[in-house]
Amino acid sequence: MNFSDTLYSNGTKRNKLGIKDKQILKELEYQEAQFQGIKILKDNPEIQNLNDLKKIHKQLFENVYEWAGEFRTYDMQKNGHTFQPYETFPEGMNFLNNMIKHINHKQYVNKHYLAVDLGGLLSDLNELHPFREGNGRSQRIFMQLLSQQKGYRLHLGKDRKSYQMYLSAAVHDDRQEMQHAVEKSMTPIVPNGGNRSLDNFIGLKHHRGPIR
Repeated sequence: MNFSDTLYSNGTKRNKLGIKDKQILKELEYQEAQFQGIKILKDNPEIQNLNDLKKIHKQLFENVYEWAGEFRTYDMQKNGHTFQPYETFPEGMNFLNNMIKHINHKQYVNKHYLAVDLGGLLSDLNELHPFREGNGRSQRIFMQLLSQQKGYRLHLGKDRKSYQMYLSAAVHDDRQEMQHAVEKSMTPIVPNGGNRSLDNFIGLKHHRGPIR
C-alpha cells in the first residue's frame, strides 16, 4: 500500500464507513479513539515490545480504518520533516524493542533515570512514526502503560502544562526536551489511588479538536 492508496480523491482518508467529509471523519475518529483508549487503559495490558503498540493502534482505529494496527510500508513526511525511512524499519524496530526490554528489566534508583529512558524511547518512537495516522495517540497510551509497569503514572493529557513541552519536543525531534517533558509528567503510583492515567485520558474530552 502506498500513501496515496489511503486517500479518497478529495484528500479524505479512506475509511470503512465511506465518509468523504473530512470534518465528520475527524470527529468520528476522535470519538472512537477516545472510547477505545479508555477501554485499553482499563484493561491495562502488559507492554513487552512493539507488537503491543500495534495492538493498541488496532484497537483504537480498527472500526474506522482498514490499516489499523499495520505499520506503514512507504516513506512519510509531515510539515517538511521526513520520518524514518521505511527501508530502515527493521533496524529501528530492533533498536526500540531492545530499549523496551531494557526499561522493563532495569531497576531504576530514581524517577530521573527512568524519565531519561522513557523520554528517549518516546522520542525515537515519534521519529519512527510507524503508522499512517494516530501515532501520537497510540504512543501516549503505550508509554502510559509502560510507565505504570515501573511504578509511575505518566500524565501526557492536553490539560497538563507539560503537554506543550511534549508537543514541542515531538515537532522539533528534541530528545532532551522530550525527556524533560516526561519527567515533569510523572508521579509515583499511590496504592489504592485509582487509575490516574485513565482520569488523565478521560480529561482529553474537554479539549476538542484533532489529537495527532
